[in-house]
Amino acid sequence: MRSRIVLSLALVAGCVDPTEVVPVDTTTAYWPAASWRVAQPEAVGVDGPAVRSLLRQLDDGTVPGIHSFLAIRHGYVFAEAYFAGASAAQTHTLQSISKSVTSLLIGIARDSGLLASIDAPVLGFFPEYTNLAALDDAKRSLRIRDLLAMRTGMSFWEEPYDGSPLQQLNSCACDWLRLVLDRPMSGLPDQSWAYNSGGVIVLGGVIRAVAGTSADDFARRVLFDPLGITQWSWFKGQPNGLPHMGGGLSLRTSDLARIGYLVLKRGAWNGQRIVSEHWLDESTTRVTTKTPRYFPRDTDYGLLWWLFPRNGVTGPGSGDDYVIAASGTGGQWMFIDRAKNLVVVLTGALGSGNWPGVQLFFDQLEAAAR
Repeated sequence: MRSRIVLSLALVAGCVDPTEVVPVDTTTAYWPAASWRVAQPEAVGVDGPAVRSLLRQLDDGTVPGIHSFLAIRHGYVFAEAYFAGASAAQTHTLQSISKSVTSLLIGIARDSGLLASIDAPVLGFFPEYTNLAALDDAKRSLRIRDLLAMRTGMSFWEEPYDGSPLQQLNSCACDWLRLVLDRPMSGLPDQSWAYNSGGVIVLGGVIRAVAGTSADDFARRVLFDPLGITQWSWFKGQPNGLPHMGGGLSLRTSDLARIGYLVLKRGAWNGQRIVSEHWLDESTTRVTTKTPRYFPRDTDYGLLWWLFPRNGVTGPGSGDDYVIAASGTGGQWMFIDRAKNLVVVLTGALGSGNWPGVQLFFDQLEAAAR
């Protein structure tokens, strides 16, 4: 055994008798305190043998590269496990899941009136950046919305990584904002979808401009503190210790699940409104249909959220028609399935690829949740 299974329910050993399932309350509103409540899979309508089989596959390496796995239904953790030296107490890199957290922060800034509109031109937030390179009408028309939707029209690519603008940004000790804003435009904004981590980093500069504080401090104050998240770190650069909003956040697995639960609960947390339901609806509504195929399933895209059509069929286009997901390279995943009241978080080894999380969720967990 190479894992640390963190449940008192002996799921892997199979010694929980599903005929003696302890009843649970799935109707009363619930918010986790310092820890989550736990239940047997059967108690929350999940196929116990299927979950035990999955945990054995993770433990013996049949599904490779997984560091942590946490599954929650109706507010109950029904499976949790850690592998390859990971633990519940450790923070883990989230890579591009950071982008979806950034979407929440932009929404909170707009909800509070700090950001008047996501249709505002990006360059208006950076008057200090004079003499930008390749300045033209297309760049002047670039909006906050375009950065959120990955429809920037910028000449910014990430694959192949070697020699890309992203590699330059990640390895330089330079001003990240200027590096991105200096990039030439290859087309008009909002004409086509192309993955752009640099544009998300610029959103960190926007948050600083409107909030008067760094984006990481803003995140602590308006998101992490209210959700009871006390451990985090950001990879930072210039200017002024700018956090890498495109991929620099690390959280504990259980705390990332709190963010997923917030989205599941439509922005409310224990009687407090953290982010508006309106923003969550807008940001998880399809903007782009069928992005390039990064994963073994077709995906649509909202405002820094991946949207997986249910059963491969695209609905009208809102978050309720999809499994909402945040993804980071190396197998970092957060899945939010409102139809099944399900939140699943996985972390993985950098370089292991993204595919195991998609197949694990759709082929095993979602099918197991009745």
